[in-house]
Amino acid sequence: MKIKHSLFVANHLLVLLLCLAMYTNAEAQILGKLKEALAGKTGGAPEKNTAKSKNTAAKRAFFTTDVATRSFDKQKQAHTTNCFDAEEIAMQMNWTDQKTGKPQESYIDSEGYFIAYNESKRQHERSNLLSSGIMGMMGPTMMLSVYKLPVAPYWEMTEKLKKQGIKSSAFMYLEFAFIYTPDHFKNGSYVESKTTCRSGSACSKFGINEDGYADSFILFDSQNRLAEINIKVQDSPHFGSNEGQIEFFYDRSCNVRLPDATEVKMPGQDIFN
Repeated sequence: MKIKHSLFVANHLLVLLLCLAMYTNAEAQILGKLKEALAGKTGGAPEKNTAKSKNTAAKRAFFTTDVATRSFDKQKQAHTTNCFDAEEIAMQMNWTDQKTGKPQESYIDSEGYFIAYNESKRQHERSNLLSSGIMGMMGPTMMLSVYKLPVAPYWEMTEKLKKQGIKSSAFMYLEFAFIYTPDHFKNGSYVESKTTCRSGSACSKFGINEDGYADSFILFDSQNRLAEINIKVQDSPHFGSNEGQIEFFYDRSCNVRLPDATEVKMPGQDIFN
């Protein structure tokens, strides 16, 4: 798939949001407008990624382990797999282009830059337009709402990380693995039960106690690590496929190497910060 220069950032945000499989009408309109309006300007030669060198100790104190995720979009019948490297503090995303059948990949660094290969220019490009300022808050806010996750723990951690100079929304839903514990779900909004999962161990399952969310749940493994978010929305006119799923895995080593990339600067980018 050739990545058109003007659509670079918008396309790769959409790839990240494949895991949601659900968009409100307003959000879809925003993304549509971005696809029409973004016209990037590339400057300079490709540069080595230095995100890891910024606040390294604080970042590694929070992102303590490799995590792999697998998400499924029922409407598109597509999977996206992500691998987060705790040593590199970076994530690689892989999926298959449904139109061409070709494998695709892109990256995110710890400063929130999206990186992907521009075939027409034969170079990797990076941009942080949609991970900064108000645009950077849109994704997490949408996911907390759609997946019915406790809001307070996420934003409390966001504020704490911000004071340490860490961009908390850089890896979006991957960060849920480092924030949420079963204790956050022990309230009237969820129904707790025990179930067998993965290796046959006892896991904690929290069903969402809200009309229209029957069979929706959040699952933690026997070590109290976030294992799965599985959402099924019934009869809602606001969501696409009405289903979203993310699985988290902690037994898979990730080895991410960020490519040198040229920054793409969008006209008017500062108004979003």
